[in-house]
Amino acid sequence: MISIKKYPSHLSLFFIILSLLPSLLAAQTLPDPPQLIAPEDGAKIEVLNPAFFWTSAMKIPGRQKLYALTIVRLMPGQTAKDAIRSNKPHHQVTLGRTSYEYPPDAWPLENGLAYAWQVQAIDEKGRLIAANSGYTEIFTFSIAGPLPTDEPLHITTGTLTMTGLGAQEYLKRITTGTLTMTGLG
Repeated sequence: MISIKKYPSHLSLFFIILSLLPSLLAAQTLPDPPQLIAPEDGAKIEVLNPAFFWTSAMKIPGRQKLYALTIVRLMPGQTAKDAIRSNKPHHQVTLGRTSYEYPPDAWPLENGLAYAWQVQAIDEKGRLIAANSGYTEIFTFSIAGPLPTDEPLHITTGTLTMTGLGAQEYLKRITTGTLTMTGLG
């Protein structure tokens, strides 16, 4: 057992370090997280592969900046925060730049549906590089593009070309048995 009388300088040193702890922690404050730019919060988008943009996080020497983009479906009556916290990601990607175009080969975004999106700034080892655990605010957007029309499928030399309806709509029609194909040999 340590005697306070025998080691008063150690105890004093402990209290000095303890008193300096708040200022030491303040010196380690992380910079602000990135800010979302587009699609703007509440935007109605007329394309199925929108581009996403956000500001850059401040560079921390010796650490590579990465951005984890998460897009989730926003259910009716659900807040964007609840959707990001609890819904399965519709699309998720980590990249080293501050823009991203939704790829045409990804799970499609659908007309009439709403989505929430958020970015987290991290380094190459998954460590935080910004305040708020690296998370941006959460924005929402909806796909409000032109509704698909019932244009026909055209099959040329064994190649299926889809026009008019999106691939998701064709898939839905095939699985529900409402797709009619004529003129096949």
